[in-house]
Amino acid sequence: MEIPFSIPITGVINLDGDTVTITVRGAETKVDVPFPTFSTQYSRLEPGKSMDSVILEAAREYIKTYNENRFTGPDLFAVALDKNSRLNRRSFLSRVVAVTPNHPSYHHFASGKDYFKRIDKGVYELNDRYKPNPNLISEYGNE
Repeated sequence: MEIPFSIPITGVINLDGDTVTITVRGAETKVDVPFPTFSTQYSRLEPGKSMDSVILEAAREYIKTYNENRFTGPDLFAVALDKNSRLNRRSFLSRVVAVTPNHPSYHHFASGKDYFKRIDKGVYELNDRYKPNPNLISEYGNE
């Protein structure tokens, strides 16, 4: 059973690696706490690759795999995650918006790229000039 309480006291907490030292009125207590190590870096991509190029590659792979030029951001993220296991989902999805000029939030990003066209809320298609083979996919996928 745990009972929360608070007592107004003055003391010092010193963090040194995995050791926490608490000093109150001359009494010192040391506790070893194995802190989890978190990477301070964001998504790690191969050298020379940008998030935008990973997104374009994922869209082309999606079209080749599913023979469909309609997809969502999470669809592309799933494809990209197979090759880039440390991708950050939020970063990836915001960059999808950044390469879609007709998206309402596009003006918040300065990518200048036009990989996608928004065809419905959350649904995109790859512009013809970026398709892996323009004759491979019709405008509406399998039709």
